Amino acid sequence: MSETIANRVVIDASILIRAVKPEEDGHEDCIAALKKLHQKVKVGEIEIFEPPEFLLELHSVLTREAGKINTSSMSFLTKDDQLWIKDIIFITANDVSSFIKLLTTKYSTNQIRVRGAADLVYLWLSWRVNAALLSVDSGLLSYADQFKLIRPVEFLQHYK
Repeated sequence: MSETIANRVVIDASILIRAVKPEEDGHEDCIAALKKLHQKVKVGEIEIFEPPEFLLELHSVLTREAGKINTSSMSFLTKDDQLWIKDIIFITANDVSSFIKLLTTKYSTNQIRVRGAADLVYLWLSWRVNAALLSVDSGLLSYADQFKLIRPVEFLQHYK
């Protein structure tokens, strides 16, 4: 487990979606993992990296669920009124080429079947910055053998 849990983390938007929607399975674990991440970011133990899509997904969820969620529960996203994301990483054509080459040479097509561009971007970023990818998305979690993927429960167990 210690090899998977890193001091660099990419948070998949599925974590935030479950954190703001109490009716979702795993809601409490997602909130707890985000709060623990926030604590670790504040003391400099963990850095958070995100793709630009993350902000769009966050905006989409907050807009779509307006009135249904308690926005005060989003306080774990800020540090001194700033998003506590270390960096927003933009993907270039060269990045795409390198990652596709990695996928096709290192893994067989039976091992990697990316469902969509968003999954590919989160996997790429995790690989690019050598970070663990925190997710509850079943599609992303299916790549756990090839990438550093962790669930909120595993994260919380590591940082008791």
